[in-house]
Amino acid sequence: GSAIGGGHSWGPKIKANLFGDGVGMGATSWQLEIEEPLVGAYDGNNQGDYPSVQLLSNTGQPVKIVGGVSEAFAIRESGSIRIADWDYLANGAILVVGESRQNSDLVDVFGGTDAWRHVIFRIVNAAGAVVKAETLAGEAADQIGNAEMWHGAGVTANGFAIRSKSDAGPVVVRLFDNTGTATTGNLDLAALTGHAEAGGGGRGDGAGFHGNGKDAYVAACSTGTDAWVTVLNADGTVRYSKAVATDLTLVEVQQVDAAIDADGNVIVVFNAKYDGANPNHLVMAPLRQDGNPGRRHLSRQREGNPGSGHAGCQRSARGLACRPGGGGLGEPQRSGLGRSGQR
Repeated sequence: GSAIGGGHSWGPKIKANLFGDGVGMGATSWQLEIEEPLVGAYDGNNQGDYPSVQLLSNTGQPVKIVGGVSEAFAIRESGSIRIADWDYLANGAILVVGESRQNSDLVDVFGGTDAWRHVIFRIVNAAGAVVKAETLAGEAADQIGNAEMWHGAGVTANGFAIRSKSDAGPVVVRLFDNTGTATTGNLDLAALTGHAEAGGGGRGDGAGFHGNGKDAYVAACSTGTDAWVTVLNADGTVRYSKAVATDLTLVEVQQVDAAIDADGNVIVVFNAKYDGANPNHLVMAPLRQDGNPGRRHLSRQREGNPGSGHAGCQRSARGLACRPGGGGLGEPQRSGLGRSGQR
């Protein structure tokens, strides 16, 4: 087929299938119908955006474009429905989550009392057929403010979780089985863990949330001067919640993400500043299954000797990080993710 213009979709979110073949990219679309009759009667210039996902094989061959809402849902009103996140489910279906700015749907479709932004999801199979129609992700339709989401879908073997900023303000996680049936209410991360820091990250622009495809989810965010990581079991109980870089002196931490493997090893990556006069550096911290620091890794310097104790660098339990003048952060020589983190 022909190339799709860059103006037709935006806000890409790339995922790999944890359960088999496939990679894909979700995006917020508004003129995709010019090339792909996903929502044929949709007028992207006048009816806002809608979420879509391009599915690919592991070799990069196009498989299918699926929609996060139906045509009828997309044209209900002129407000946009942005892609919030998406993922492959263990049963082969595709989860697509949207942040709906069709505010009146909260009243007209979901039975709420007032019109606010709200988070919805839809499940389709790989051919695009509907498994579960548009469903409110939050616990209740009677919102008192906007519920928002920019990242935050994760999957385990028996279900999925959606992380969002709730209408009342706190960051919450809600769990579902693979059919899309809720198994919990809204779990306030700060209250659940007993750490206010765990509830940072707002709608998720600079925060991370992922599942390991087996039995756990990881949430990561900035506290301002550190990264904070929480690991939840698949049933929503807390495995651990803690600060990541307590052995480094940082003045600012931004843009945090994390990954968790099937064994429960975690890697947290974030931007950090040692002082306000210098630019951000990329810091990587592996953690073992119990949350303790993983195998030490070194960040290679562009200048100088990493083992020399250069004044521009700080050595931590997880490796070495450097400021400008000390060579800067480079590629990690080894990480603690995977079985090397158990040594």
